[in-house]
Amino acid sequence: TYGTHWIIEYYDGAGRAKNGFWADSESYWKFVTPTMKNTYTLKAGTGYIVALDLDELWYLSNESHSSVWDNTDEVELLFPGNVSSISTTSVTYNMPAHKCEIGPRFPGGEDRTIKDSHWNVLGVPTYHNLDAGAGVSAANSVWIADHPKYIYSWNMQDNSLTATSATGFNYKAMHAYVVQYYGDVTFTTSASPAPIIARNAYEDAPEELEFRLALLENDESVDQTFVRLSNDENVSAGFIFGEDISKAFNKGKANIYTFIADVQTAGNILPMSEQTTVVPVGVKIAADGDYTFAIPDGTKGVGVTLIDQETGIRTSLSALAYTVTLEAGTYDERFVLEISPIHNVPTEQSAVRNQQADVRKVLIDGLLYIVRDNKMYDARGAMVMEK
Repeated sequence: TYGTHWIIEYYDGAGRAKNGFWADSESYWKFVTPTMKNTYTLKAGTGYIVALDLDELWYLSNESHSSVWDNTDEVELLFPGNVSSISTTSVTYNMPAHKCEIGPRFPGGEDRTIKDSHWNVLGVPTYHNLDAGAGVSAANSVWIADHPKYIYSWNMQDNSLTATSATGFNYKAMHAYVVQYYGDVTFTTSASPAPIIARNAYEDAPEELEFRLALLENDESVDQTFVRLSNDENVSAGFIFGEDISKAFNKGKANIYTFIADVQTAGNILPMSEQTTVVPVGVKIAADGDYTFAIPDGTKGVGVTLIDQETGIRTSLSALAYTVTLEAGTYDERFVLEISPIHNVPTEQSAVRNQQADVRKVLIDGLLYIVRDNKMYDARGAMVMEK
């Protein structure tokens, strides 16, 4: 019975943009009306999620009515008109824009303009997994030619959203992903989609370097954030929808993020620079304990140094992890990343050991600056003054 044993929800991105997502806001996950009785049509180009009461459905469908859940049993939901494949070369959907213009709730308060704009659910409407890679291996493969750079997937085991890089990502069939993105999304079965052909033919395709910064508790990864350097002329140090993604916090859990100005992000794309790029890092800690900063997938050759400004310890995350004891709370001004130009990556062991350094943050006319080695950087990492 719909509304009792299973439900369908959509995300009200337009409502969030209009009213903002504050601590006391109601959920913007909305139910498809429980009285649909075959009269409600799921809308093309809109992503949905399905929630099942698995225990109750299993009980109703199992002859023995045992109270013990058996993972070998399955519950099926059948929808008329299932899309088993994409029948044409490409299908394009336009994900709607939801621009938030409400600003802070009170003078000096948090501005929601970026954080509450353009949230949608990207659904995969086929029985095929979809790739977002740079090439096609088979003519019957299904690919996403246009897609956001970063997405959120939902972890059912601990009811949390996890930020993921969409570069080369394998979108799972019949799954939905939360994105901060608007504009066209193209699903294609072409063996050589036109956007990919054009990109491969372009000799000066942007160079990009990306790394995943993970926060670990008791050797288990609890959250992650991404930084990507790109020499694409369209990339800037400011926030760009579809390129960067703002942080979606998981309540009661540890969270890690970087900053673009005062915006907390889970995916941060920055211009590639010959100078050292300084990126502030923040964490929200739910429980006292030991936490570790690490780059488990490597840095692709770029030097990444974490600076603990309270202890003065510098750690090259390219070679080492950094563990620190933290009390429950928010740390937005304690940690920064220094991202070194490729040719300055240290190779000797002495260059990657922890060091002491004079690194501090200063506020000038309300703007944040970082001072290190007689050089001053703005919050976006650009050097603005050298003594």
